[in-house]
Amino acid sequence: MIIQVCNDSYWAVYTTGALDPNDILVSEDTLTTTQLSNAPWLDYIIRFQNTGNDTAFTVKILNPIDTFKLNISTIEFVNASHPVNLNWINYQRNMEFKFENILLVDSNTNEPLSHGFVHYRIQPKTNLSAGDSITNFAAIYFDFNEPVITNTAKTIIVLPTGLTSATPARGNLHVFPIPPKTH
Repeated sequence: MIIQVCNDSYWAVYTTGALDPNDILVSEDTLTTTQLSNAPWLDYIIRFQNTGNDTAFTVKILNPIDTFKLNISTIEFVNASHPVNLNWINYQRNMEFKFENILLVDSNTNEPLSHGFVHYRIQPKTNLSAGDSITNFAAIYFDFNEPVITNTAKTIIVLPTGLTSATPARGNLHVFPIPPKTH
């Protein structure tokens, strides 16, 4: 629905659909090339939910890390919802988060207790250039089931625009001529 009134337009979009509770989030969807020189952190949160019909005893997350774009030596574990074991699988370039004996109840039994997450951060490599993008997803295994594949989190490297934030004017604003002339 588009509404236009007095040189303003408003665009309202209503989206409906199912929600997948298993996803990955990234703290920055864009980085400028100038930010890369200071090695900013990208925070990733992988969220999962047991939507099955019984308690999950083991949850394993395999998270492929693009070591051409992310500096694996900077990875830092931040937090998790349950005790977790971390393992870097070098030959697969996979970060493994394994929740053993998690006893994660199913969402039909206790919806609030059926959720979990892992949070880590990592720095991108400083040699990336405008137009590059860093993508990240995860495969979540509940016990012996096929993996649930999350969405893909994406950070795009862009050129800085050179625009700065508007600062409030100091003093009074003067507009001339008063009244305005018409032609």
